[in-house]
Amino acid sequence: MPIDPLAAVITVVVVVVIVFAIPSRRPLAGAPEPEVPRSRRKPGAALAADEIAELETFRLANALPAVPLRPAPERPVSTDGCRLGGPAWLPDGENWPRDDEGWPLEFLGQLDFAGLPELADFPRQGLLQFFIGGDDLYGADFAAPGLGRARLFWRDRIDGGRLVEPPPLVEEAGNADTGVEYSPFIDHALRRRGVALVPGELELDPLPDSDWRMQQRLQGKLHRAGIDRMLEAWRDGQVRGHKTGGHPAYTQADFRRKAEGDGLDVVLFGLSSDDVLMWGNCGKANFLIPRGALRRRDFSRVVFWWDCC
Repeated sequence: MPIDPLAAVITVVVVVVIVFAIPSRRPLAGAPEPEVPRSRRKPGAALAADEIAELETFRLANALPAVPLRPAPERPVSTDGCRLGGPAWLPDGENWPRDDEGWPLEFLGQLDFAGLPELADFPRQGLLQFFIGGDDLYGADFAAPGLGRARLFWRDRIDGGRLVEPPPLVEEAGNADTGVEYSPFIDHALRRRGVALVPGELELDPLPDSDWRMQQRLQGKLHRAGIDRMLEAWRDGQVRGHKTGGHPAYTQADFRRKAEGDGLDVVLFGLSSDDVLMWGNCGKANFLIPRGALRRRDFSRVVFWWDCC
């Protein structure tokens, strides 16, 4: 049977169109190779002894002293002392703090420096109160890290004044204009009563693997055999739970890597998720300050940041 020339040409054109229409699985020339998820990577060679020693030396050389703060719900709270929640001491004539839009703030807690072991550049006495926003981000501004809606009040001395109960939660008051809508406190009764924080002895807090400086040194090594065991051992050696001093703890990434050298090198108040507080999905919160601002008692330079899984 003779072949129709026109039909043959049409067949060739159709085949060519189909072939070139099928997307290629090969990357374009010069395009970066797609990153393989860590869970699918084949483990590389184990870290050499000198590599481990170099990382360990850097980790310990950058250790900072910290004071762990243990929650003690069974202890009574008062005007002084470190604690979470409860009534806040306010000087005579001062009203409960509100944000710039007029919403009541949430009293997170306070540090009483007279009852803490001595930390370099920290006050030796006085009360520092921490208030956060009552919104779903607790007042944090992740786009422009700073205090956001949070407010800190430095009380170098306690004279007169009175203890003021925290405003009710919206779900308790039934009025969104007078209550706090969101709170990290798990138990409403503990939020109202307050939870004492008992300071422990000074501990050295080594540089964590989440710190941006350590992340730089770990770059390219996270697929090496045995690295997970090493990092887990490091994490077991950190000062865990609530603390003042030491290094900030994160559940995700160190946001400071985007602004290297900004000087946010002191943890004023580090808070974790436990039986009292819950930051999102088991997250952590930090109030950070440049050391120079801490020496000047300039608490307007504090950055409030929290993250969760």
